[in-house]
Amino acid sequence: MTFIDVKILPSINKTLLKQAEEKMNDEGNHPLWNEADSIIGLIPSQTQELL
Repeated sequence: MTFIDVKILPSINKTLLKQAEEKMNDEGNHPLWNEADSIIGLIPSQTQELL
């Protein structure tokens, strides 16, 4: 989560981010992301974070 908060979220348009957060709050997660294991592959390893 820190990687996302520090590296990704600051570069996203604030209006778009707010719209996405509202949609997620209203509709929930994407159906394919219901399982926590489905996003494990998206988390960078420590060596990737250093790049």
